[in-house]
Amino acid sequence: MAFMQKQVYFGGYFKIETNQGTEIVPADVIGRTMGTHVEAFDNYLEGKPFDDDEVIEYKEGWLGRMSAPGYMDCTAWAAYASEAEAIAELEEYFGSDDDE
Repeated sequence: MAFMQKQVYFGGYFKIETNQGTEIVPADVIGRTMGTHVEAFDNYLEGKPFDDDEVIEYKEGWLGRMSAPGYMDCTAWAAYASEAEAIAELEEYFGSDDDE
């Protein structure tokens, strides 16, 4: 079994533009499914949002990242148009489970 494993699922998320790039925060982390003031994401972002007054819109789609079960190691979440796209991109950047 690989140390880092793919996590891909369909769900709600928020997309925030920061000085570290576009950051994705799953809605279940925030516990909300409606527009949320950017201040609610302070503990979940690497960067600083460009607009401190922005209300972040709720979106739905495919989310993916790599994670090490049982550890805190994981990559940042990313949003994708489809499950196949998420799997393909994760395998392109991090290798497939068959590469062991």
